[in-house]
Parts: sequence; structure tokens; C-alpha cells
Amino acid sequence: MTRSISSSAAAISAILVLASCSRADDISPNVLVAVPDSVSLSSLHEQLPIHRMTGSPAATRLEEARGLAISECMGRLGYAYAPVAPTGPSDWLPPFGLERIDNRSGIQAEEPVEEPRNKAFGNALYGNPDRIITVSREGISVSRPAEGCMAEVEKSLLGTSRETWIGLNIQLWQAQAKAFQRLSDDTQMKAANQAWSACVHREGIIASDPQELERRIQRKVDNGDIQTAVTDVHCKKTTRYLVIAYGRLAHFQRKELDRRPGVERRWLALRDRQIINSR
Repeated sequence: MTRSISSSAAAISAILVLASCSRADDISPNVLVAVPDSVSLSSLHEQLPIHRMTGSPAATRLEEARGLAISECMGRLGYAYAPVAPTGPSDWLPPFGLERIDNRSGIQAEEPVEEPRNKAFGNALYGNPDRIITVSREGISVSRPAEGCMAEVEKSLLGTSRETWIGLNIQLWQAQAKAFQRLSDDTQMKAANQAWSACVHREGIIASDPQELERRIQRKVDNGDIQTAVTDVHCKKTTRYLVIAYGRLAHFQRKELDRRPGVERRWLALRDRQIINSR
């Protein structure tokens, strides 16, 4: 199985909270549904050890520097290249579905459409498509260009540790994925899902967990789905679903990292080395 993972690790992860027992239809869809008490969404996200690594300001700065270096390399070859903006906290897709409803028309912006490029542009960026490096860890293989501006910049940042960096990112991805999978057998998460499901059922919605409901509304709230989304978020608040879910996911992420001794330490060390080399 081959997957593409970004150089700052595939960040996959987490989500939300909950409060009293008023009916969901009493909540206006145009009003921000805030997190109750003193618990903030950011504090819930920050519980996740892998999110603290891949979603940190340092990781964002590295991605910005990497994109700028690739753009400069392409410019020297006569091509205009706009680097992809790093994923920030506001762009992060939480693993437990919607966390809040605000007065924006949509929940997730459409992916930008990339302009078609000619073969020469692709060769400048990625090099000869037959020249790649492939790293395999834990049943997953990731390939990266061996030539071109992307490879040149990664070599300048990582030196001889490029394959090590790719391998560490694969292991982080696997740790995140397996931690999330372990939630399905967790007693506390089963109880949280049952409480949330009973809450939305009182509003006429049948779903066993937020992921099932999210697949229906697909993160895009139109006029037909807005009340469903409001009910989802309201029930997460009233059952404190996200507090439980984030806590359990953080617990399992830590266990998965502990099963991979040295991955966290080595990943952070290589990230910091790249930041220094990018200056």
C-alpha cells in the first residue's frame, strides 16, 4: 500500500465538548455555539501529543520556509511556483466531526483548483519521474522525488536524513491511525457515543456516533442540514462528548508513541534541525 504523506507528517486527529439540556431547536444556527465552562477547543486539541508536534507553530514555520525555498528554486529555473499554505489550527479537520457552528455559510472551504502545468514545469519541480526514493515502515510505503526542486530543498534541510524523516512521518501517521482505531473498543468512548446518540435521537436523528452523522452532512452545511449540524454540536456539548473523546484519544496516542520508542524524540530533533538549516 502506498500513501502520500507531507513532510511535516500527515496530521490526522481530534475534537469537542458539551453543557445543559435545553432543546437543540432553541439554538439559532447563526449564533456561535461556544464551548461550555472554561474548556476551549484549542485546549482539547492540545491534549493530543501528535497534534502538538505536527500542528505546532514550529512545524508551521518549517513548512513556510520549505515552500519559500522551493519557490525560489523554481524561480531560478524560470517558473513561478506558489507554495501551498501551511495547515494552521483553523484548517485542521477534527476527527470527531463538527465542533462548532458559526455564521459562515459553510464549514469547510473548497480545495483550491491547481492550474494545469506542462511537463517541463513538473520535471523542474519533481525531477525525472523514474527517479524516486521509497521508504517503507509498518506496511506503508511512501515515495518522494529524487531530483528536482522539491528534492533539492529537502536535501538542503535534511542532509543525509531524508529517508529517516520520511520513515518517522510514516510511524507518526500509523500511531495516529491506530490510536483512533482503539477508540472503538474503549468502554468510555462507547458510553460517550451512547449518550450522544440518545441526545440526537430525541431530536429525530438516528446515528450511532458523530462520524456516522458527519458522513451524511459531509462537513458542508446547507439549508437542509443546518439544524442537523446544530443538534450534533449541541449534543456534544450537553454530553461533554469532546472532553471525553479527546481525553481518550490523547491516552491512546501516548500509548502508540510509547510503542515506538524514540520516534517522538527523533522527529522533533529533525524538525528543529530543518528549522535551523532553513535560516
